[in-house]
Amino acid sequence: MIDVVEKVYRFGDIEVDIATREMTRAGETVLLNAKTFDLLQVLVENRGKILSKDELLEIVWPGQFVEENNLTVQMSTLRKALGNGKPVIKTIPGKGYSFVADVTTVNDPTDVVVESHEISRIVVEEFSPTSELSSERRLVAKPRSKSVAIYLVAASMLIATLAGAFYLWSSGAFALNGFYENLTMRQLTTSGNVGMAALSPDGKLFAYTIDELGKKSLWLGYVDGGNHIQLREAAEAVYRSLTFSPDGKFLIYSLRDDKNPKPTLMKMPVLGGLQEKVLDDIGTFSLSPDGREIAVTRPAKDDETKTSVSIASIDGTTPRDIASFDKSQWFLAAALSWSKDKSKLATALISEDESFHTELAIIDIATGSIETISHEMLREVTKTAWLADGSALIVTAVELNSYSSVPHYLIFQIDYPSGAVHRITNDRSQYGESWHSDGGVTISLADSSEALLAVEHRQVNNIWIAAADNLRDQRQITFGSFGKYDGLWGLDWTPDGKLVFTTSDTESQFIAQMNPDGSDRKQITASGKVDSSLSVTADGRHIIFHSNRAPDFSIWRSDIDGANAKQLTFGKYAYQPTSTADGKWVYYNSHIGGKNGFLCRVPFDGGEEECFTDKETSTPSSSPDGRFIAAAYRTDKTRIAIFSTDDHRIIRQIDIPKNATSFIGIRWTHDSRAFTLRDAFSGYWMFPVEGEPYKLEGLPDERLYNFSWSRDGKWLAFVRGQEIRDVVIFNK
Repeated sequence: MIDVVEKVYRFGDIEVDIATREMTRAGETVLLNAKTFDLLQVLVENRGKILSKDELLEIVWPGQFVEENNLTVQMSTLRKALGNGKPVIKTIPGKGYSFVADVTTVNDPTDVVVESHEISRIVVEEFSPTSELSSERRLVAKPRSKSVAIYLVAASMLIATLAGAFYLWSSGAFALNGFYENLTMRQLTTSGNVGMAALSPDGKLFAYTIDELGKKSLWLGYVDGGNHIQLREAAEAVYRSLTFSPDGKFLIYSLRDDKNPKPTLMKMPVLGGLQEKVLDDIGTFSLSPDGREIAVTRPAKDDETKTSVSIASIDGTTPRDIASFDKSQWFLAAALSWSKDKSKLATALISEDESFHTELAIIDIATGSIETISHEMLREVTKTAWLADGSALIVTAVELNSYSSVPHYLIFQIDYPSGAVHRITNDRSQYGESWHSDGGVTISLADSSEALLAVEHRQVNNIWIAAADNLRDQRQITFGSFGKYDGLWGLDWTPDGKLVFTTSDTESQFIAQMNPDGSDRKQITASGKVDSSLSVTADGRHIIFHSNRAPDFSIWRSDIDGANAKQLTFGKYAYQPTSTADGKWVYYNSHIGGKNGFLCRVPFDGGEEECFTDKETSTPSSSPDGRFIAAAYRTDKTRIAIFSTDDHRIIRQIDIPKNATSFIGIRWTHDSRAFTLRDAFSGYWMFPVEGEPYKLEGLPDERLYNFSWSRDGKWLAFVRGQEIRDVVIFNK
């Protein structure tokens, strides 16, 4: 274990605070997981020395048998976090690593002499889920001062820390009045790229997937430590659900890969071996407590407007429908879970009649009756798991008034049948979905309910710009701390070369503006709601965006400084607006009339809304010359369709490469000759209107996010970031 000392090291514009385990660059926090920070501390404190790989493994992972790959992964993560400036970690071939930056110590207690006063203070150390050094809050007392002045300082510090402690207590952190009281937490993986995970019934083993830029592998780990076992090699695959058999002898999971083009239910011995196909065409599922059946969803047999919950035997007998839901209610198959006595199924139900609100639906398996458990605190419940005695469910969910750019999924306990809600986690990490979790298990309970497994997700995003004629010429221009997610859901240029972008706090998403060097940053729409998916009009006078301030999502227009906001659409759920170059129309993706994702438009000043596609269409983007709308268009599969703005006929449909996606949006080049899509795993694709798509070269070989070309075609602004996803376990 790395010792905690109260030192702050500085090199360049970076500071490393050992006591608080934080690294900042230019005053902004840079997110590091626990092992990456441990590695940084060892290197900095041994600067100028050459440390071998064996030495680093022994110091950072004391007493553990870990593979050298763990060190390689953490070293790569650390180098990325330190930035692309002058390298400060030097690889010495055949010997190891050396930290070579010039380091100053900001507050080394051995360098400061204070009068002989004894200072009294109480330190409340907040729980940090990614730090193995602070797995519990603790109080540390030190001797008292004889100086009145220092007494006053200490008193003020005490008031502040106690106020903070009271906030944490009153906010319900760690389920102070729930089943899970006085939890301890440990991190079980350090790769930083876990997809999903599951805990064995006895709480001794856990299985998890690792995502390496789209190639996923399956692993087994020991909760008490030891070498992890790779069960399946990395391959282009999608794992949906993952669980252990009730006897703990097998892993059961859904897999789609080259050999299984449709999701397939698989079984494998828990320590590895031959993979056995169980059932075809099974995606997300929940395994019954006796391991004999699975619960799934499928279209209702006799009513196209409904979705059924079905139970299928794993021996292949015909599934039976036990309940159905209207398709106007968003029924979450990934939230299905069985009660331990096998009498009930729980899931989450989101109604279109009430934005964001999620209710729990409890299905009686014998009768098919549906009981709704109401509550006033949560939205977007994505996972459920029953306590062993059936008295409550553990869920991942977002608090009702939290609108962060990356949904802040926390873990809660919901008592059954009362619906009383208790927080289990209350940190800044999230424990729900991610860009690449495939909707799989992110919480899992041991049979005793004494241990709770989860996948913890932390993410930082910032904006970079690169020269269009040399994409390797790039620089970072925002340095937002964890939780801001600059540019993640909206990024565009003004004609005079400024950047307009979305940013976030823990409660909302809003729009800001800055110069292309990051200076003169200012917020231009109010906090409190979600303002997202923005575009700047061709004349630079207005911003078009979608927002829930109505309260349903609708299209809004404001002046470029955020003033004079006006609602343009009034149907339910309108998204992804783009304005035509002549300033007459705003095109968008709408759910008007119960339709899901069709292309519509509204006059720029508001008025009658009209829709004109007969297939699912999304992420529209207007070309700078005003002639075309490019959008994702789904027939037998999703393609990019180019529509004429004159008569809305489709001029061309373009097949997209396997990993290209319009999920973030479509961006035209300044000359309207091509448009760009994001790659799901690495970089961006260029699509000439007349020609074949190709991958842009010179950008980082990593997952990138939102992007936008400048109006003069000279610059590409793009969002780069770091996601850290690791398995953690909570114990009572």
